[in-house]
Amino acid sequence: NNFNVRVSGNVVTNDERHGYLHSGGTANILLEGSGDQTISGTGVIHDLDIQKMTGVVSLTDNLDLREGTLTGQGLLRNDGGIVRTTFGSSYTINFAGAIDDLEFFSSNQIFLNQDLTVNNDLTLTDLVQLRNNNNIRVSGDVVTNDVSYLYNHSGSTANILLEGSADQTISGTGVIHDLDIQNMTGDVLLTDDLDLRDGILTGQGRLRTNGGSVH
Repeated sequence: NNFNVRVSGNVVTNDERHGYLHSGGTANILLEGSGDQTISGTGVIHDLDIQKMTGVVSLTDNLDLREGTLTGQGLLRNDGGIVRTTFGSSYTINFAGAIDDLEFFSSNQIFLNQDLTVNNDLTLTDLVQLRNNNNIRVSGDVVTNDVSYLYNHSGSTANILLEGSADQTISGTGVIHDLDIQNMTGDVLLTDDLDLRDGILTGQGRLRTNGGSVH
């Protein structure tokens, strides 16, 4: 049923196989504690809502999101774990907070319903499409190792926006579609070749070769 499990303490998930009800009847895990809360374990979470006015959500293990939706606001902090979308499933991100480190790992379509802030690093490992015309705002580095993720020619592909206050790096063997450089104080270092496919390169700043070039 589509109700909330309202949690003021910590969450431990060790079930990798619990199913998702696509009719919209899966219960939502809602974090609303007044201090720091921790998510740990080797399992998955489907629908997760962060509603923290004070404190952060500390990730001591990787947080694997499968199907479902991430909503709310607050900070998902890397204390040994990152946020990953997993298991070949589509996932919706409608999150007004910030994520320290994010990886699209074994994902299908990612629906980005508003701009998303990534404080540190973004990794594109395996996905089909980044959907909806919003920005992934990255202050750290970008690693792209997916050579086959698709561009949405209807104009609804999510944009990767680099806005760090120091040098940022793009590396990996994959592609990027829409890329916006808005780094006013540092350079964007290319340690591997940057393969741009379809899409648009916009913004300002310097793309500096550091072992790689723009293709």
